[in-house]
Amino acid sequence: MERRIENDTLALVPLGPKYEQFYVELANDPVIRERVNNSIPYVREQYGELLDRQSQKKQYVWIIEENGVPLGVLNFSPVRHSPQVFQGGYWLKPEAWGRGLMTRAISMASEYLFLSCEAKRIQAMVEPGNVPSMRVLEKCGFRNEGLLRSYFQTKTGKLLDVHMYALTLAG
Repeated sequence: MERRIENDTLALVPLGPKYEQFYVELANDPVIRERVNNSIPYVREQYGELLDRQSQKKQYVWIIEENGVPLGVLNFSPVRHSPQVFQGGYWLKPEAWGRGLMTRAISMASEYLFLSCEAKRIQAMVEPGNVPSMRVLEKCGFRNEGLLRSYFQTKTGKLLDVHMYALTLAG
């Protein structure tokens, strides 16, 4: 399991049983669900499956805490074709938006993946209308590699256009 990562008032805490209620409630928040590809509703059994994937090193998931208060989720998984490529996603409670928390959290997690997991590339996909998320990634040094049309399949089968952002060791 990945370790706890701390930086002044912000901590990335490995997912565990104590966060089940927080995670399920956040996953079912209508504002979050609008941008996240989860089943609706997201149920407790799915949380157990997520814990299992994390324990098998198939997914790295952290709860983002500020001064001990859980505010969001950050996750990265190795991409099937290459264990050195990680793809991630993130959510933050709406009342915590605009404070730079996600920028700090992604920077902390990226450093961990490069140094501790031998990552060579970290990537994230963002829908064209999600400008705040694009800005967060750009502040973290990610580059927009282009628009992928009808690329990302949702749980309902719909194909979405997404921008591919990546951060690489090569620059």
